[in-house]
Amino acid sequence: MVAVRGLISHSPMPARLAPQLLADICQVLERHGYQLPEETPLVQELVLARVEYALRDLVERFEGRVR
Repeated sequence: MVAVRGLISHSPMPARLAPQLLADICQVLERHGYQLPEETPLVQELVLARVEYALRDLVERFEGRVR
């Protein structure tokens, strides 16, 4: 299981896009056989920050709020 810590981002995280959603998505990916790189905690945090950014983009597209 992935422990998702508070990630630094440039825009505020909407309440619905809370860290728990990111953790849930990571768990789904792991159940389907995907894994975080087994690198240093810093590398994992950078990867998770990119996943968070992609998740924000997905949510905006899903809701029709494309930038």
